[in-house]
Amino acid sequence: DWYAGTIKLDVSSDYQSPESQIFSALMDDLKGHRVGSCGGPPQYEKTVGIYQVDDPDPVMSLSFGGNQGAAPFFRARGHYAETVFPAIRRHFPVHKVSRMDVAIDFIDDGIYGKISNFMTKIHKKKGIYAQTINHDMPDMGRTHYLGSRNSLAMFRLYEKDKQLEKQGLRFAPGHTRLEIEIKPAKAADKEKWANISLEDAWGATPSTAQLIKDVLSLNAKPIIRELPVMRSDEEKFINLLKQYKKLFNNVGHDRVIELIDQMFQDGTLSLQDKAIMSHLH
Repeated sequence: DWYAGTIKLDVSSDYQSPESQIFSALMDDLKGHRVGSCGGPPQYEKTVGIYQVDDPDPVMSLSFGGNQGAAPFFRARGHYAETVFPAIRRHFPVHKVSRMDVAIDFIDDGIYGKISNFMTKIHKKKGIYAQTINHDMPDMGRTHYLGSRNSLAMFRLYEKDKQLEKQGLRFAPGHTRLEIEIKPAKAADKEKWANISLEDAWGATPSTAQLIKDVLSLNAKPIIRELPVMRSDEEKFINLLKQYKKLFNNVGHDRVIELIDQMFQDGTLSLQDKAIMSHLH
């Protein structure tokens, strides 16, 4: 659900910018359509992202420059982290992990309470920091934290169905998510976590290993999260128009059509694209 860290680049006489070195290696893996600016940590001079054609959110962002010469910082969130995680490890095996989130999803009306009870037992036995939100208001969507955000590992249990419902999205009743957030502090540990599998992340500490053992003893079957369905070329094109709506409006409808016709005439666009382009008319 989250993969972020720094990549140490080789410095050679044939200088390439960090974005050129990193994005050129990752574009195919990430199905990138374009590179554009996006938000990032303020201590870096510049942040850019790889974007797919049908999504305004970046697949991955890269921050570099400034920050006292620190290595470029990458970050991927949500379902895109599942794609970025193996791509970074394949192309840049030597990197440092600053944060890695791993999640298990369940569809079970009663599993939130069962896992929450396990977390409470560990909290009381080990004295580990814990916090609950909306614990007595299940209709609001409950959340249970175990561990500090300043520690190596923190668990987060929440009712995903309630979250999706609030957002007006489709949901399955009883959809519950258990996440572990890994944030190594020392440089050596950050390097080590670049080689630790998603499965082994659950055993980060004795307490996290105990909790996942308890959860698995429930024999609750985790569900496989589905990535967003890829849209048709026409749908992607319509989303591209929406994304650059302001630019198209500034240029003007007639001039946009005129420029597209010129591109067909000079061969920049092929005739097979004409059906898609007809959405402009």
